[in-house]
Amino acid sequence: HQITRIAFLRGPAYNSAAEERYRAYQEVLAEFGLPLDPNLVTTPVAWSQGYNAMKELLDDRNLKPGIDFEAVIAANSSLMLNAARLLNERGVKIPNDVAIAGFDDSDQFRAMNPPLTVACSDFQELGYKAVETVMELLNGKEIPERTFIPTRLIIRQSCGCNSISDGENYPEVFGGKGAN
Repeated sequence: HQITRIAFLRGPAYNSAAEERYRAYQEVLAEFGLPLDPNLVTTPVAWSQGYNAMKELLDDRNLKPGIDFEAVIAANSSLMLNAARLLNERGVKIPNDVAIAGFDDSDQFRAMNPPLTVACSDFQELGYKAVETVMELLNGKEIPERTFIPTRLIIRQSCGCNSISDGENYPEVFGGKGAN
């Protein structure tokens, strides 16, 4: 989509998932040669505080959607759901003015207007791998320090794509790393 100014809504401080997703945001910006602009990154907020996080960008920092940032990624889709509510209240058109995406998936994100593009983990695979790891530990086997489970990108309309795949056509690993 030729987007270069991407805001990031952080999750709770000291939350490993939120921190990992913020770290991934920084790494991908660097990978694509895009500068990390601290003004586009919110302070850590609770998962339910997406409205306030977006308000921080728009009101406290006086950023203009579509001008100062072209897209917003949230560390969790619940954050984005509430942030999108504020954008809608302010007349910002998603994705025409600002593309949005989040992490994790549920039916409510499919029902958003437009439906939310998300990166999500396979929780069944995560559970299986967790049990397998515990069994290996109990049996005295060595286990790797980290195990990565691929993350899927589910492309829906909030990112600016016209069609909805809902994961059917895009089950590939997003970013090559995934959850741990």
